[in-house]
Amino acid sequence: MGYLGIEAGKADLREVIKFLKDCGLRVGKTRQVDIKVRDAWVKFVVIEVFGFIEGLGKELSRRYNCKGLEWGGHTILGEVSAKLWHEAVKIYFPGGGSEVIPIMICDEFLSIRIPTDRVKGIKGSISLGGEVFELPLSLRDLSKVLLKGGKVAEVLKKAVEIYGKERVFSKEALEWLLTHKVVKEVREEIDFETGYVVRVEGRKIITIPLLNFILNLIKEGKVEKALEFYSKAPNEWKEKIVREVNAEKEYARALSEEEYLRALSKFLKEANRLGG
Repeated sequence: MGYLGIEAGKADLREVIKFLKDCGLRVGKTRQVDIKVRDAWVKFVVIEVFGFIEGLGKELSRRYNCKGLEWGGHTILGEVSAKLWHEAVKIYFPGGGSEVIPIMICDEFLSIRIPTDRVKGIKGSISLGGEVFELPLSLRDLSKVLLKGGKVAEVLKKAVEIYGKERVFSKEALEWLLTHKVVKEVREEIDFETGYVVRVEGRKIITIPLLNFILNLIKEGKVEKALEFYSKAPNEWKEKIVREVNAEKEYARALSEEEYLRALSKFLKEANRLGG
């Protein structure tokens, strides 16, 4: 199964579906999603299809003179066997060219799928205790999860630590958790004199080398958060961070870690804009 799509409002959906069926595809449900393409949000009508789709996004773009979309096995970034990868969409432009955009983080270690900040209109999911729950968790689903206890609670806690509580819990569920003190607030502070980040979670204190901390944030796709810490750094540390990120780019390029390389490049571009 895969997905094909075009910009919303650019063509008669019935005509598009007929064209896909004529291509030998079985067609399923449709939905609308917003994707950040070249720094602008674009609304797409996305159609669930069964069959070979590679290259059809380009044909849709040409046929209807608008942006076309493909989302399937051939647009996965990373190795599924590594248990951590990205689902991406490939956007084709009517004037030629294309862009691959990661829209879902897939973490098999935690059995979780989380939308990236490049997409709106798609829900994540997490498997807990043999049951799949939609993310962010509703208060009703949270109550079911908490009753499972044990290892399930530990997995949920780890998901919050890595992906953030706002992505894991709905507003209603989060308010309940904070009221009942189930979720510990986490604070992270930089000590530029020692070059460490101090992470405080409840009574637990962890120290992390600043450069490692910044690189880990970028690798997790949290570029904005990394830039937030960078903006607070003295010029001496800004220079160290930029040197380290440039060096990391060479490793990422050598290892063909394309997603990580893009994140590092994005960080450097924004860091240059912020200035030293």
